[in-house]
Amino acid sequence: MSVKVSIMRNMIHYKDSDDPNLNFYDYFENEDKSQLIRTMDQIIFAYLHPLENYIREYIDIENMRSMTDWEMIKKRTIQMFKRK
Repeated sequence: MSVKVSIMRNMIHYKDSDDPNLNFYDYFENEDKSQLIRTMDQIIFAYLHPLENYIREYIDIENMRSMTDWEMIKKRTIQMFKRK
């Protein structure tokens, strides 16, 4: 997994390849489609899901609630008077 991610990163950043016509898109086109799907799933589950959980915890999204219409009107009115 780390080898594949390293190869893809190098293709994006450094154009690191023996074949000058091979780029990031060509690398995916030459891969077996089922292998490509498994690789992308591994990347998503290894990196994006933990990142999502970290962001959820950081902004404490479970404890947030929507404001009522009255709360929004009140808050905006106060902000309007503070600007003047």
